[in-house]
Amino acid sequence: MSLAPYLRATPAGVELAVRATPRARRPGLGPPVTDADRTSWLAVRVVEPAEGGRATRAVAALVARACDLPPSAVEVVAGAGSRWKRLRIAGAPADVEARLRAALAAEDG
Repeated sequence: MSLAPYLRATPAGVELAVRATPRARRPGLGPPVTDADRTSWLAVRVVEPAEGGRATRAVAALVARACDLPPSAVEVVAGAGSRWKRLRIAGAPADVEARLRAALAAEDG
């Protein structure tokens, strides 16, 4: 089974590429976005501002909640000071993808 284009299997679990939007009206996940290099990212909106890393911590916490995992299972591995981030999520790649897909479906209503 092939993973979503914004996910990559790693020995420690899965790496999730996200495009963060701080100071959003309301928090949420999705939809996936593609940049000019044709790289896919999952959009993640948080209400926290980017100052002091607050938005980055909020992105990791939101992804952990969406995957029904403890916050310690999600770690920012790249892009802490950027909108474009990579998160490492502990767990089986297929399980993480299923949880993210369920969270995205719930966002759609």
